[in-house]
Amino acid sequence: GFPIHRGILACGMKPEPPDFETWLSEQADPATLVVCIGLSNHDNAGAVFRNAAALGGDGIILDTESCDPLYRKAIRVSAGTALWMPFFHGLTAVEILEGLKRAGFDIWTLTPGEKAMSLYEADRPEKLAIVLGPEGPGLSQHLIDMGIAIRIPMTHEVDSLNIATSLAVTLSQRLSGA
Repeated sequence: GFPIHRGILACGMKPEPPDFETWLSEQADPATLVVCIGLSNHDNAGAVFRNAAALGGDGIILDTESCDPLYRKAIRVSAGTALWMPFFHGLTAVEILEGLKRAGFDIWTLTPGEKAMSLYEADRPEKLAIVLGPEGPGLSQHLIDMGIAIRIPMTHEVDSLNIATSLAVTLSQRLSGA
């Protein structure tokens, strides 16, 4: 019920993105990248950007199936971080993960699967890509197998966490060095 302007507030040209390898090379020694696969909710996209900015993420990569992080709702939820946080939007999930491997990143594929390694037992690699899947189905087994399957231990009353919450827990653990 709060009256808020819903019309056009700004208009700008969105440049064509560089190819993925160029984008990676332009980042200033990224230690932690966040990869979103099939992220379709703009609220979650904004929360992912805000969490990454607050908890040590150096950039965000979204596949072609993911929503536009520059949509007004994503920008609002991100508290503006979507406007300055480096991001790449494009390519398929497989192309992204293969490119990150070529660039020397270790890949953590987050899953609630019981066979996955606990986040709290995982080594902290120097260059890490944290891969998050779509809410509901999560990552496909093929994508999980392309990295190190990591789970956040939780009680059995709940089967999984929201994508933004999972990212916050994971980045906080990486940031803490514990």
